[in-house]
Amino acid sequence: MKEIAFRVGGAAGDGVASTAETFARLCVRGGLWVHTYSSYQSVIRGGHVWTQVRAGTEPVLSQGEEPDVLIILNQETADIHVPLVRDGGAIVYDEQLSKLDGLRARPTVRLVKLSMLATARQLGEPMMKNVVALGAALALLDIPFDPMEKAIREVFGHKKPEIVEMNLKAGHTGYDAIANDGGSLGRDLPYGQSPGRMMMTGNEAMALGALAAGVKFHAQYPMTPASGILHWLAANGPKHGVVVKQAEDELAAMNMAVGAGHEVRGRERSGEVRERQHICSCGSAWRRRAGGAKKWQSCSLTSIDSSSSTTPLAIRAATSSFRKSPGS
Repeated sequence: MKEIAFRVGGAAGDGVASTAETFARLCVRGGLWVHTYSSYQSVIRGGHVWTQVRAGTEPVLSQGEEPDVLIILNQETADIHVPLVRDGGAIVYDEQLSKLDGLRARPTVRLVKLSMLATARQLGEPMMKNVVALGAALALLDIPFDPMEKAIREVFGHKKPEIVEMNLKAGHTGYDAIANDGGSLGRDLPYGQSPGRMMMTGNEAMALGALAAGVKFHAQYPMTPASGILHWLAANGPKHGVVVKQAEDELAAMNMAVGAGHEVRGRERSGEVRERQHICSCGSAWRRRAGGAKKWQSCSLTSIDSSSSTTPLAIRAATSSFRKSPGS
């Protein structure tokens, strides 16, 4: 299997996660399999966070270890990760953001000095330094710029045209800089030779599984890394009869869940609730009388990897839903 590992690190608030997610989406749109891992501290800004994306021509089951390309957005990232870049890899850094003096990279690792921050400031938005770095990473890994241009137009298309052009210029600056600094790493990853794939987060999978299993009430206090569950259910749950509540803290969320459970049980015992109906993600419905067994009306649930009847219902439902909804 041919594969690459991309790592970006910086401080909380530097856009590390969004940069890595964009890279992951570009990989799946080119037919590659991806696995992403994020490490972060429990702080709003500052600290040290990093994310790694491993992409390959076959399914990847872990984030991998040593990166091929490392993007450095602060000094702490340099201090920790520079020695970990694998032989023949590359480190993209900006002397305004970090110094590599005294750090021991492997002898065959290429050091790519890139004016990320200065370029972004010239364009009017310092956060665009990430777009400059991402463009450089694509060039190093032989990924064409066209998918990135398409992604930028999709994300910023609803904004002013100059915003789109600024991001495109930032990406091109990084991409073109590699041509003048040694070219690609020669990893020969076959990008675009397979159909685009679906990408979903673990939080999205959990939320879909809960919806498919028949959840009707969800209370949560938003806290990383679980906030995505609340966001997804708040956006998609109500149209399937799910009541979603954001509580003031974790204890309140637990109390709400306990109270909701007692409410339903009490109504069942009193006879007010004689039958529940749950909508599966495939569009089918099943009904259950109070105290009785489930009865499927119809269901065409199948798993992407297996149609085995032993596959957990929630997972089968979730994967069926994604299979029927192309796009990322």
